[in-house]
Amino acid sequence: MLTDGGVYDNLGLERVWRRCRTVLVSNAGKNKPELGSPTGRWAGQVFRTLALVQQQAENSRKRILFGMHNSGQRRTAYWSIDTPLADYAAENALPLSNENTVSAATMRTRLNAFSSEEIDLLFKTGYAGCDASLRARQLVTNEPPAAFSRLPLRRPPRQLK
Repeated sequence: MLTDGGVYDNLGLERVWRRCRTVLVSNAGKNKPELGSPTGRWAGQVFRTLALVQQQAENSRKRILFGMHNSGQRRTAYWSIDTPLADYAAENALPLSNENTVSAATMRTRLNAFSSEEIDLLFKTGYAGCDASLRARQLVTNEPPAAFSRLPLRRPPRQLK
């Protein structure tokens, strides 16, 4: 049986944070499990409990990561699919609306094909978050300025004449 590596370490930090002086973390997962209302069904309770345990492990890894950065042990940048660009406080952030961030963060995670528009939105959200986080942590400058035109965005097929 196969499973996603995120079951053990959703941020992929376990293998790198002892070896690398600079650690870049991109988190495209949900940051907060949906708590909802308990249903009383045991299967739902098990899944809810597992989601909470996984979130606690992820939060612990993030605290270690940020602590290493704050103490000067590592240079780190962290960006998440659901973080609005304004939260990074980076000047000249790419033009990505909060609505687009929410749309990307709440997109389905099933392994069926994404539309061209969904792929473009995911590319833009990741690129904008990466740029803002790297600049906020002063790991890069904005020269040349980041631009969505550098992305391999999908274009509608050209009409043949």
